[in-house]
Amino acid sequence: MKRFLSILLSVLMVVSVLAIVASCSGNKTDTTTAETTAETTTAKQNDTTKQTTEVTTVTETTTAKETTTAKETTTAKETTTATETTTATETTTATETTTAAETTTAKPVETTTLPVFARFDFGTDTYAEKEGLTSHEYLTSVLDYDDTCIMVNFEKDYWDVWTVAAYDASAPMTEAFGQKNMRFALIFNDIVTFDFDDEIVIGYGGYKGTPFKSVEDIETPTWAGKHQYMQVRLVNKTSNNIWSIRFIKTGDGSYFTTCVMGNLYLQGGEPESSTDYRRTCTPTDEWATYTYDIFLTSGLASGRGQVAWKSNNAKCDNWFDYKAYVFEVGNPGGTNVVWSQDKSFTSLELNLFAGIYTYGSEGEQWDTAAEHIKEACDTRANIVSGMNVKIDYLIFGCSPEQLDAYKSTIEAAA
Repeated sequence: MKRFLSILLSVLMVVSVLAIVASCSGNKTDTTTAETTAETTTAKQNDTTKQTTEVTTVTETTTAKETTTAKETTTAKETTTATETTTATETTTATETTTAAETTTAKPVETTTLPVFARFDFGTDTYAEKEGLTSHEYLTSVLDYDDTCIMVNFEKDYWDVWTVAAYDASAPMTEAFGQKNMRFALIFNDIVTFDFDDEIVIGYGGYKGTPFKSVEDIETPTWAGKHQYMQVRLVNKTSNNIWSIRFIKTGDGSYFTTCVMGNLYLQGGEPESSTDYRRTCTPTDEWATYTYDIFLTSGLASGRGQVAWKSNNAKCDNWFDYKAYVFEVGNPGGTNVVWSQDKSFTSLELNLFAGIYTYGSEGEQWDTAAEHIKEACDTRANIVSGMNVKIDYLIFGCSPEQLDAYKSTIEAAA
């Protein structure tokens, strides 16, 4: 019995052990499965996360690369654009430089052009005096005239000049006033040796040779920029239509017979034909401004027309034909102005009441041309007592436009 019980107990113990082992084995299997599932899930999540992360990273990397590429491309384009812009700027600069070079050709016009010579602004209180260009005291100190022939009233804004005698062809020459019956002139001696530094410098106002030739017709144009033009503002209350100026130039001791600017026409205008002399005009009370070319007006009255007539049979015995001849040949010939370029006028004699002809001497046997030229230039026979001219100014400049810009006190107030 005891043996039976012992065997039974042993069997029960074995069963119990087997049950425990079975139970333990079942629990271990479940745990392993759960853990495996968990690990698998975690792994999958990790894989997903990793994939997501990698994708994101790739995307970010790609984006970064694209952005970088775009920036680099943009930078390259901007650089190219900048280069192109720089090139355009340089091109523009080159164009401007070219323009500047073209302007440089014209710059001597500005740099070598002389200022207006406004010494002869007449009156006791003038614009030129206020600007330090002249003075009434200076003008009267260098003035000389024959008071038996003319009278001068010095007004505030002009000089009022009258004749007090008539022209007399038989009157003798005088020591003080030179050639016969030039005593009706206002004479200004030593105009470069007194109070002011500027001078009337003889020469072409622009390119040498113009306006008698265009610049294109001159092989080697040379800029001169000297006093080629003069302008007068006056009231001519006389019937005389031509006045004149004699001059002394640097190096000369006296008024030579060929140193004259003649054919200075007034309100009657210039001749319009070969037989038109325009010696007279209708008196006026109106102020008027006239501009003259010194080179042109120094020709006919100084005998250049007569020389042209003799040398090449050019019919230059009147102003109409002489002027046409000058423009045809391109220069006014060898007048005393042409020969005296870069010299100065040292003295002037203003013949406000008559044109004069100085080529040849009285009593000389003149040829036909000389007689006609005298008729075209010399109007001293027009002088009678009581003639009146009011003169505001006589100025000299490099161009008519330069002279037009000048305004005297009375002119500016008009």
